[in-house]
Amino acid sequence: MEPQSNQKSFLSRLIRNPIAIIGAIGSALVVLANAEPAVNSATALWHRMTATPTNLESTWQGTWKSREGFSFDFAMQLNVADTGAADGQISWKLMVAPPDSPLTKRIGDTGIEYVRGTYDRAHSLAVLDGYEVSDPTLIGTDIYKFQIKSDKISFVGMTKSHGEWTAEANGTVIVTEK
Repeated sequence: MEPQSNQKSFLSRLIRNPIAIIGAIGSALVVLANAEPAVNSATALWHRMTATPTNLESTWQGTWKSREGFSFDFAMQLNVADTGAADGQISWKLMVAPPDSPLTKRIGDTGIEYVRGTYDRAHSLAVLDGYEVSDPTLIGTDIYKFQIKSDKISFVGMTKSHGEWTAEANGTVIVTEK
């Protein structure tokens, strides 16, 4: 049997059966009705996956405490490039010092530490190294790991105070795209 003959036979059966016609037209309409949302979703996903990451600006505020009994309030401004490279500064204010420490007389004093490192967007994790301080008699450089919690507004962290990951930090954070 020739292909043209098969097509004629199919069309003649289709014309004699109105339910088949309605079914074929209905199926075509369903496909067309769902095509736009499917294409829009696929387009949005493509744009999200191929978009260039933007630079971020973040403000972190919190409290740092050591096992030795020191406590500082701090505010950190951190800029993150689209590559994940991060740099910024931490403003420190001494709030508590052990009674036998020479820093007890300096409660309320402030200093600035300059930091750089990386920010992992997928895990909301900042890993930073301090490299300079404004007042080495009050504060020193440290190594930091700060992770933003799932609520997107608070964070927890640890610092490698004097070689051990024993000092803790926590507070709130605001991250905005630049």
